[in-house]
Amino acid sequence: MDERRLTIGEHLEELRYRLVVSLAAVLVVFILCWIFRIPLMNVLAAPHQKTMRALGFSPDLKVTAYQEAFITLMKVCFVAALFVASPIVIFQLWMFVAAGLYDHEKKYVYIFAPISMGSFMLGMLFGYFVLIPFGLRFLLLIVGDVATPIIKISDYISLLMLLTLVLGVVFQLPLILLFLVKIDLVTPETLRRERRYAILAAFLLAAILTPPDPGTQIMLAIPALALYEIGILVAAPSWSHFLKFMGAVLAVAAIASGFILHSRAKAMQAGELSGGVAMAGTKDAPSLSALAQGEQLRVGQILRTKEANRAAFHLPSGSELRMNRNTELTFLTRTSLRIEKGEIWMAVKPPFFVVRTRDGTVEIKEGQVDVAVGPEGTRLVVAKGAATASTTDGMRREILAGRTFTFKFGGEPVDVKAVTGWTREIQKPADPKPKTEAEKTPKPKEPAGAASDGNP
Repeated sequence: MDERRLTIGEHLEELRYRLVVSLAAVLVVFILCWIFRIPLMNVLAAPHQKTMRALGFSPDLKVTAYQEAFITLMKVCFVAALFVASPIVIFQLWMFVAAGLYDHEKKYVYIFAPISMGSFMLGMLFGYFVLIPFGLRFLLLIVGDVATPIIKISDYISLLMLLTLVLGVVFQLPLILLFLVKIDLVTPETLRRERRYAILAAFLLAAILTPPDPGTQIMLAIPALALYEIGILVAAPSWSHFLKFMGAVLAVAAIASGFILHSRAKAMQAGELSGGVAMAGTKDAPSLSALAQGEQLRVGQILRTKEANRAAFHLPSGSELRMNRNTELTFLTRTSLRIEKGEIWMAVKPPFFVVRTRDGTVEIKEGQVDVAVGPEGTRLVVAKGAATASTTDGMRREILAGRTFTFKFGGEPVDVKAVTGWTREIQKPADPKPKTEAEKTPKPKEPAGAASDGNP
C-alpha cells in the first residue's frame, strides 16, 4: 500500500471536517442539557452542598446579579455537553492525528482512542468526587470560624468547570507519553532524565490552574507526577523501575498519612464530659454509645441526650456546654458545633465559639447563651455578654444580655431565668431575673367605668 503524507490543504480540510463534527455533537448535547438544566445544576452543586452541610454552613448558592443566573446556567450546560460529548470530540481529535500518520502508525490510534476517552472521563470524575470536595473543604476550613461564607453560584461553577476539565486533560498524560515513545519522538531515557523539569512543570501548572491554596495545588500536582511516572513505566516496562515507583508511592503515602493523622490527633480534641449522660457517635459510624465521666470528645462526634437525661461538658478554651433533654449536636471544630434539635446552654470564654443551626449562625465572643432549635425555628437567649446572630439570608444582628432573638421573627425582651431554668440542675444558680421594659414603666390606672375601646 502506498503510504504518503497529506498535504497542507488536505490537513486543513481534515481539520475543518473534524471540528464541524465535534461542534455539532457538542451543540446537540448542549440543547438537551438546556432542557434538563435544573437537574444538571443540582448534580453539579452536590459537592458544594455536601461540603457546606458537613461544616455547618448554609448550602445555598447565591446570585448577586440578574444576568448571573443565566450565564451560570449556560456554563453548566456547556460543561455537561462537553462531558457527555467528550468521547466523540476525543475520537475526532485522534482521527485528525491519524490522518497525518502512516498506516503502520495508525494502528496505535485505534488502540489509544477508546482508552483516551475513558481516561478523560475518569479524570473529570476524579475532579468531581475527590479534588473538588477536598479543595472546597480546605478553602473553608483555613478561615476557621472567623467568617461565614457566602458563595456565588458563578464562582463555584467556574471553579468546578476549571478543575474537572484540567483533570480530564491531565489523565491523558500516560497515553500521550506512550504515543510519543511509540512514534519515536521521545525515548523513555529522555523522560527519566528530564524528570526534574516535569516536576517543576506539574507544580507550575497546578499553581496556575487551581485556586491560590497549597492544598488544592498539591492535589493536582501529585496525580500529574504519578501519571507521568506511569507513562514512563508503560512506555518502557521495567521491573526495577516499577519497584522504585511503588516505593516512592508508598513513601509519599506514609508521609501524607502520618501528617494527616498527626493533624487530626492534634485538632480533633473537642472537650471532656464533666457530668451527666450523653450518647456519642460519628458521621461515618452514627451508632451511639454512652460516654463515661472524663471521656474525651472529638471533632465529628454526634452527641445526643434522651428524654431521661442531660449532659455537661468542658471545652478546650475553658468554656462550658450543657445539653437539655432530647438534644442532638455535632462538633464541627474545636470552637464550633451544629445543633440539629433540642436546647443547649453555653458559658463561653474568649476568644469565641460558634453555634450553627439550620436557620443561621450564632457567634459568641464571651458570655452565656441559650440556643434552642425546634419546629418553629431557632431561638437565641443571651443571659450575659452579647452574641451575634447571622441568618441564612445574610442579615446580622447583635443581641445583648437580657434579650432573645428568634431567627424567623426578630428580637424581643425575654425572661432569661424562666427560659434557662432547666440548667439549675447542672449549674450554679442563675442571676436575678432582669426586669423588662414593660416592668420598669408603671402602667397608669384607668378610672372606674372607662370604656375599653382601644382609644386613649
